[in-house]
Amino acid sequence: MFTYLRTKLKKIVFWAVITAFLVTIFLFWGMDYDTTQMTGTAAFIVDGTEIDIRTYEDVVSRYISAYRGQEITEQLRRDIRKQAAEDLINQELLKQSSEKMGLYVTKEELKGHVRSEFPNDDVYRSYLVRAPAAWWQMIEESTDKRIKVSRARFPLLDATWVSDAEWRKIVSDLYWEVDLSQILIAPVKEVTDTDVIDFYNANRHRILEPTKIRARQILFKVAQDAPDTEVTRVTESIQKVLELARAGKDFAALAKKYSHAPDAEDGGDMGYFQPGEMLADVENIVFNLDKGQVSDIVRTEYGIHFFKVEDKIPTTIKPLTQELIEDLRSSVITDTHWADARKRADRILETLNSFPDQFEILAKLHSDAPARSKGGRVGIMPRLIFPNGFDAAHLLGEVSYGTAVEREVSRAAFDIPVGGISTGPVRSNIGWHILKIHSRRPMSESETPPSDTDAAVVRATYQRLLSEQTLSQWLQERRRAVKIEYKIDVDD
Repeated sequence: MFTYLRTKLKKIVFWAVITAFLVTIFLFWGMDYDTTQMTGTAAFIVDGTEIDIRTYEDVVSRYISAYRGQEITEQLRRDIRKQAAEDLINQELLKQSSEKMGLYVTKEELKGHVRSEFPNDDVYRSYLVRAPAAWWQMIEESTDKRIKVSRARFPLLDATWVSDAEWRKIVSDLYWEVDLSQILIAPVKEVTDTDVIDFYNANRHRILEPTKIRARQILFKVAQDAPDTEVTRVTESIQKVLELARAGKDFAALAKKYSHAPDAEDGGDMGYFQPGEMLADVENIVFNLDKGQVSDIVRTEYGIHFFKVEDKIPTTIKPLTQELIEDLRSSVITDTHWADARKRADRILETLNSFPDQFEILAKLHSDAPARSKGGRVGIMPRLIFPNGFDAAHLLGEVSYGTAVEREVSRAAFDIPVGGISTGPVRSNIGWHILKIHSRRPMSESETPPSDTDAAVVRATYQRLLSEQTLSQWLQERRRAVKIEYKIDVDD
């Protein structure tokens, strides 16, 4: 069973850690935003310390840039602004905590951290010569703060360590599995083509085909751990080829002659791509170029490149096709569609109340889940193993055949008597579930005993979530204990 869990944990970790952890206050933890070097009107005052409005707007801009190629609606913009405010305030609370604990950073540590921000010694030395003293002071102060913020978290996270005895109790309480079938009634099935077309006509200005770029590249390979002397040599070599390209030499011919990339034989042609399909470092360059422009060099995990934009197709409204209608169908679901789906589920339950042995047949006839071909048989589903009170609104795992599981579905599956059927439809993010429970057992009784590796993976996931929950609770308590003044309206 733990082998099964391990294959599912990739999804569990993705949703429960990435969505609940990375996208919240820990996403940009310890960014180099200095709240003492900026000048201007205060955005917030946290226990007497001002956070400058320019710092706040800088964070907002950084967050918005993560949505490149997507429409930034007014609601999303408000959400981003609120999140940026929360992140900066929480970061300041941790910084203040680190100072109260007497945490410090030695000069040697600070120098090493600052040096690590530069790609190589040559770049570092060039900044030592060119950058003014005030700039270096700002970098050192922001780096010092980032280190202290990170260290302030350690005592909080260490306090949540789960002992072996506690873990055995958790296993006995939580490590259960259930064998079940389901009938899923999805509200998306209630959405007609007319509904979608009306939605498209009202929102076509928001249904966009993102900007597409066709680019060529020239790549000189260099290992990520290559010595600085090797990086310098390769950089000087590719710089000479860049000068030829900017002098008007045929880019495709140069790529065929010099590039180490697999597309060299095609003249470095990378084809058309849109935001999100290339490395961020590459996209940050090419999407800011005009057609015909050649970029500066950039180092990535593959080596050192430069690029030429051959074509640039601007953002356009997507034409209404049958494929787009299907893609939009799930975006058109309203309360009315949910209500209509509930009526369908209730009618099926009424039939099951009279003919409970017809579950498999009704699943094949009516279920909207992939398991309908198996009579709704989902198979084994583990109980959701997350800390009590971990109340994030997101998917928490998967069961067989790709059926999404949320807290209410998991709770119902372990509340319904063995052999029984749910007394009412259970709502998840994808529809209404009618559950039938075949059996339940502790995972310790599974045919395949857990390996040490499997157990360690699950335990680490639980421990991480518990730690972050503890940190989140501590921050909430600190926010109640100190005075926080909002000098601006983050909803604007």
